[in-house]
Amino acid sequence: MSAPTLKLPKPRGRLQRLATLDRLATVLTWVFWLAVVVTAIQLLLALTRSGGLANPVPKSQPYSKACLASGPALLPLDLLRLGALYLAMRLARTAARDGVYTDRAAWLVLMLGWWLLAGGLVATVAEAFARVYLLSQLVTWPVDWGQWPAAWSWSWPVALIGLGLIIFARIMRVSAGMRADLEGTV
Repeated sequence: MSAPTLKLPKPRGRLQRLATLDRLATVLTWVFWLAVVVTAIQLLLALTRSGGLANPVPKSQPYSKACLASGPALLPLDLLRLGALYLAMRLARTAARDGVYTDRAAWLVLMLGWWLLAGGLVATVAEAFARVYLLSQLVTWPVDWGQWPAAWSWSWPVALIGLGLIIFARIMRVSAGMRADLEGTV
């Protein structure tokens, strides 16, 4: 009687390795829609009562003249986050369907990089305007643009990641052209 022979596992092909991109696209889709629902709930709660989703409703003291609850900036940063998640979801779906080194995937990486770079700047400016406006509504003295630097809160990691994605998109575009040339000659 002979010993059973072991079958060696077959090496995974390129398409089998990309099967994990399908799972990534599915996870990103769920994360995107969960973020949309949470943002919508937070926006509704912010419009209908004071505070955010996890913050309790502030109770005013008896005989108090004003009660102010100021939470973190909601809409600009949430729109930046939702846009980045949407572009990442589209990138994962495109990469799973067509491959990573295509012009479409390179274009989506470029759009994600510009969204993070320019969108981060726009969200920061909008948040700074809101802070300066809130300060002008709360104090009795005139508020000018001297308080602008104190309200500014630029996110350097988001800007650097956006810049890195823009550079990486150029590399992907060149490699997609090389892939297309290689497929044409082979």
